[in-house]
Amino acid sequence: SEEEARAAKQAAKRPPIVNWPGEGFREMTKAEWSKTPADYKSVRGVAENDEHGAYRFRRIMTSGYTLENVYITDMKTVEIPKK
Repeated sequence: SEEEARAAKQAAKRPPIVNWPGEGFREMTKAEWSKTPADYKSVRGVAENDEHGAYRFRRIMTSGYTLENVYITDMKTVEIPKK
């Protein structure tokens, strides 16, 4: 039915990718992010809880093989969704 189709479409909708400057975040441009090989970057998901809605965020592998959160400086700031 139309209602089931609408519910399925809503369930398939992916959470937003947040983009905000935080302590310890690696700052880079959108072009730098695009040039980074796929094996060295990822987008992780965070489940909804009592404090915030579901969201995703960018991470990049450093030369020391650690993961850092990324803030894309030339893109719009997107905060973590409120509950």
